[in-house]
Amino acid sequence: MRVTNSIMVNTMTADIFKNTAELLKTSNMVSSGKRINTPSDDPVGAGKAANYRKIISSVEQYKKNISHAQTWLSVTDSALDSINSLLIRAKGIASAQATGTVNQESRAAAAEQVNGIYNQILQLSNSKLGDSYIFSGHSTSTPAFASDGTYQGDNGSIMSVIGDNLAIKINMDGNALFKTGTDVFDVINDLKTALSNNDAGGISDQLTRLDDVINQISNNRGTVGAKLKQLDNTDQYWDDFKLRIQKMLSDTEDVDITKAMTDLVQKQTAYQTSLQTAAMIVQTNLVNFLR
Repeated sequence: MRVTNSIMVNTMTADIFKNTAELLKTSNMVSSGKRINTPSDDPVGAGKAANYRKIISSVEQYKKNISHAQTWLSVTDSALDSINSLLIRAKGIASAQATGTVNQESRAAAAEQVNGIYNQILQLSNSKLGDSYIFSGHSTSTPAFASDGTYQGDNGSIMSVIGDNLAIKINMDGNALFKTGTDVFDVINDLKTALSNNDAGGISDQLTRLDDVINQISNNRGTVGAKLKQLDNTDQYWDDFKLRIQKMLSDTEDVDITKAMTDLVQKQTAYQTSLQTAAMIVQTNLVNFLR
């Protein structure tokens, strides 16, 4: 077959384009650190990488939900801890004032202390996280309790999705917590009334009820603690899982930088060679044309 100038130019041009494309592709790999920069680089690998990123995004959302749940439950636990301490303090006052040797003046002063405890418990029962009242059920914009201890929220459950088909209830509605069983507000009010009335028997009657509400709050704190432990374990699981997926993503799309650098040098050499060859051919043909 006769090799014409047209054939040589077409071959030369195709060779330069090919070497240019390979040089650019390898250069992109080196600069990005990625073996896959466009889906066409590796369609199957690109699909896997996209799926891994989707999984990582889901894990990160679960971890955000866990963090919010941990904060909510930690605020809950702190409020219950403070309320428990106040109830223990109220019991100590009741125990001291229940004896027959205590006078009316002492009990009147104690009644003022108990009134302060009532107000502190009321304030804590209306604890907020940001703009949300944590003990109001779904009615998070409404204080859980009125000043007389009336519950103003609902029994709605606030759920946090922390995994695939896994959600955890993060709130405790105030009605179930403070009024179902033994009413915390009634006990403190009744103690205050008995102290104000200098009623030793009435004061003694509140001791058992105070034990009941202390146990009631303590048991609920135990539930909160168990949930916090579950959240810690789940968070650690997702940390470990995310690391595994990130490694799989890296194995799929990251480039072996040492090999890529070696390939880049080879591609640069091939590119320069094709340019030099083209220049020689053009120069030779030009000389022949001018003769």
